[in-house]
Amino acid sequence: MHWQVFLWLLSLRVLITAPISKKTPAKRFSKEFAEGASYAISTRHIRFIILFVAGLTLVGVSYMVVLPVFAADVFDGGAVIFGYMTSAVGIGSLIGAVFVGTKRNALGLDKLILLGTVLFAFGLAIFSFSTILWISLLALVTTGLGRVIVFTGSNTLLQTISPDEKRGRVLSFYIMLFMGSLSLGSFLIGLVSDWVGAPLTVFFGSIGVLLLAIYYAKSLPLLRKRTYRAIKKSELIWERN
Repeated sequence: MHWQVFLWLLSLRVLITAPISKKTPAKRFSKEFAEGASYAISTRHIRFIILFVAGLTLVGVSYMVVLPVFAADVFDGGAVIFGYMTSAVGIGSLIGAVFVGTKRNALGLDKLILLGTVLFAFGLAIFSFSTILWISLLALVTTGLGRVIVFTGSNTLLQTISPDEKRGRVLSFYIMLFMGSLSLGSFLIGLVSDWVGAPLTVFFGSIGVLLLAIYYAKSLPLLRKRTYRAIKKSELIWERN
């Protein structure tokens, strides 16, 4: 999927550009991972970002699972309509990746994440009720744009504010929660769709994403204060190296 490609590319970029640190004695994977997870959980701004993305993934991102249902039941189509839908999401994802990629540093990414969340919520809401194909495709472009802004922005922000010696382990914990939330969300959206139908399920998801956006907006001043301090510290370390 599109998000997997962007996460992989961003992780590869960090591995290439990060300063080389001194060699450390080999440790067991379980101990290393536990240390990274403990640091991520105990560091308030990192924990907030990781849990926010996990929550967003749980309630919203799994809408891709029910796109075939919309193609068949709402638009009386088949593989062609489904292809249009996935292409629309891909176009939005590409625009979002280019948009975030134009930023020269991590400053301002916290606001972009909020913007992406709001776009994602409204895109899902419009798509859930639309019975006109071109409106639905535009809504899907918006969802692809919004979710990639959130995921790419969050990934980049985490890489920037995490200490060099813990960055890989923090990202491993982040990706583990992301993938777990995606799998659980896919199961839940399929289950709820059987009860109330796909359109209403996606609408409920959009409400959940919007509530997360409101919570994020209320937490933004404190998050910005903590992340900016970490960003400045990271920039100083990189300049010395």
